[in-house]
Amino acid sequence: MPDVAAPRPPVAPRPSSAERWCGGGCPGSVALAARYPQTTNAAGENGTRLHGLAATALNGGERIYGAEDAKVVDPYVADVFREHWGRPGSELRIEKGAQWALNPLLKGTPDAVLLDPANKLLIIWDLKTGWRLIEAMMNWQLICYAIMLCPPQWTIELRIAQPLPYHPDGSIRSWALNWAQLMQLAMRVDAAVKEAMAPGAVLRPGKHCLYCDALTGCVAARDVSLGAVEYAAGEPVELPDEHIGRELEVLRETVKILELRMGALEESTAAKLRAGAQIPGVAMREGKGGKTKWAVDEKAARSTIHLLTGKDPAVPHLPTPTQLKNAGVSEAMLRPLTKYQPGKMVVSTDVDDRAKKIFGSEPNMEHIK
Repeated sequence: MPDVAAPRPPVAPRPSSAERWCGGGCPGSVALAARYPQTTNAAGENGTRLHGLAATALNGGERIYGAEDAKVVDPYVADVFREHWGRPGSELRIEKGAQWALNPLLKGTPDAVLLDPANKLLIIWDLKTGWRLIEAMMNWQLICYAIMLCPPQWTIELRIAQPLPYHPDGSIRSWALNWAQLMQLAMRVDAAVKEAMAPGAVLRPGKHCLYCDALTGCVAARDVSLGAVEYAAGEPVELPDEHIGRELEVLRETVKILELRMGALEESTAAKLRAGAQIPGVAMREGKGGKTKWAVDEKAARSTIHLLTGKDPAVPHLPTPTQLKNAGVSEAMLRPLTKYQPGKMVVSTDVDDRAKKIFGSEPNMEHIK
């Protein structure tokens, strides 16, 4: 049985995870995730901080943030204000909670909403602060907000503001739909909400598993993992040409699920180990990325090496300690001037250690971010 936290009270589906329980067809993930503590990481905490800065600016507060934060916040804020100021009589709502009148179980808090009665237009923004590209079209989180907020017979425009990664359509991407189209989608959302709240809701793994709190204990994801291993280890079969494409597609999707589950399991295991837990056969080890750096400023390193060797090492600039060592400067001479910066700590198992002894290389832990 998975090691889980004390069960939380039953929760209704949230728009923020609608890509999973509605779009991904995994309504069972709602109840399962409620058994696990909500995970957080540096990227998530930074996203919360950036959303706070954006909300302050949109509410008329002072913009006190640096250039790096401005790259994320300012394009979004500018787009919202451009629409609001260009539409006389429009109403702007910033991070105001909403609830669906037809199914009160569904509620959430959109980043920004603009209601333009003169043109019967609803615009909803969602600020994305990460690097994984998110599209506006068929975005189930935004669709959920739209069915909560849209007055009858209005036109809807859903916008993703994601300034960091390159996208051919730009950092502000939108998708427009009419009332009839929204109502068709609303029926699917309503059915998914009801299914998620019913006993025995289906678990269906896929790429939507990425941010699921329950991934480490998901029976469906584990079944896919074990089934994939059994399938890959089976007797090879010469496939007819017409089946090769489908086979590759299935294998690639399975690999994605395996990587997601492995990453989630290693992340939760790392948290336990850092908290002092002892897990048989598992430990934290230094991964790749360790490097030797100068422990003194460049001028001091340059002058000291010049004094000891009679040669100026900074032509045209000071090399790294490793480069100097490779060029013949003794390690004993460099040691007082340098410090070792260890690589990122990763989860390692006895299997990894045995493989290292056999093959003489570091374990492949590149999926740990």
